[in-house]
Amino acid sequence: MARWELRPAGSVGPGTRPTYDRVAVPGAETTAPLRIRPFEDGDDAICERVLRALPEWFGIESALVQYVADASAHATWIATGTAKEGPLDVGFITVRRHFPQSAEINCLAVRPEFHRTGVGRALTTVVEDRLARSGVSFLQVKTLGPTRIDEHYARTRRFYEAMGFLPLEEFAELWPGNPALQLVKRLAPVAPPTERRA
Repeated sequence: MARWELRPAGSVGPGTRPTYDRVAVPGAETTAPLRIRPFEDGDDAICERVLRALPEWFGIESALVQYVADASAHATWIATGTAKEGPLDVGFITVRRHFPQSAEINCLAVRPEFHRTGVGRALTTVVEDRLARSGVSFLQVKTLGPTRIDEHYARTRRFYEAMGFLPLEEFAELWPGNPALQLVKRLAPVAPPTERRA
């Protein structure tokens, strides 16, 4: 599988909506760039296609429909690629801002053929950078808790732990019939860019 390096493709200052290019590392199986950009009108279709490719994680129809609606209602970043056949839907991440100092990953989904290629890490890194620049100190995410044995969600928990998230609490009744594990991460502060004076 290909791996990419994350490189800003434009300004990342406050108030900007940059895109990020992920350039294939030399020697990888593909040199097709992967672009991470803010949600645009019509991208809800991309989000739905990605979610429907992941029935092991998003098999509850009502929840899937809500995640698609949330993607257009909250800050969302889209990962797309290119192939000989045309554009590729790769993944997306949606974030909810609860308070000025805290936010939550509402949904992170990457098509299965792009798992373990660094796409999820790149999407999370972009979001963490943008949140830290806007003053967010704490980022949380909820996923299926470990008291429900599920190999797919065990991978999800390992991913978040590798990204620096720590398990805080498991809630038995937050999601009826499914234990919810809350993980949290403290974001390193990022100083806003200084303006040059003429």
